[in-house]
Amino acid sequence: MDDVVVLGFDARVPVTQQLSVWTDQRRSDFLIRPEVPSPISVDRDVWPVVSANPDEGYPLFLWGSLREILGTLPGAATRASGAPVIVEIAVVATDEESLQYWEPMMFDFVDTPKDLGSTLASEYLGYDVADRFLISGLSNCKLSEQEMATLRKDWSGALNNWGLFNDVQEAKAFRLLCNHLVPEHAPFEAYRLRQILLSARIRSTNSDCALPCQTTSGAPGLTQAPVPPANN
Repeated sequence: MDDVVVLGFDARVPVTQQLSVWTDQRRSDFLIRPEVPSPISVDRDVWPVVSANPDEGYPLFLWGSLREILGTLPGAATRASGAPVIVEIAVVATDEESLQYWEPMMFDFVDTPKDLGSTLASEYLGYDVADRFLISGLSNCKLSEQEMATLRKDWSGALNNWGLFNDVQEAKAFRLLCNHLVPEHAPFEAYRLRQILLSARIRSTNSDCALPCQTTSGAPGLTQAPVPPANN
């Protein structure tokens, strides 16, 4: 079984606020499923952050606990329209080199004991594939028309309505392909994204279940227009 290393938390803008940014041309240039209106990603150029951690010592400018985010963005605790979307980002360490890279870097940074008094639930969103600076190979690497056509033929059916993999094994296979197609960003990693819901009324989901992305349709910030089925 792969080791999963939690890297931290982030506060992202509601997806509906990004619809105008993801023009037809941009989706055609960068997305394997260009019919996705607005993808979500670990990549902040794809899915912008509301407020990054100002602590330059924290890896990737993520937050170590939810309480730290809420101290800066108290509105993130609400379910109001326009509230930030809080996500947990974790890396799937697929080999010993990956594990030895991430574990020492993250040692003593993620401080989840601070959150033990909070009422939390989570929604599984999917797996992104990105380099170690969180530049996404799924939604932010420009490929040739021929390369993109091949990816759409082979991989579009594996992506959910957010443009993420539901299956970690497919994400792991795609990361190897990204290492070949975009070697200047290698090594790529598979990253798990979960939305954190600060409400006792929302059922907690199993982090290992490949839940379809429609389960987040009622979650703040993650409602979007219907997406046509992917071409298999």
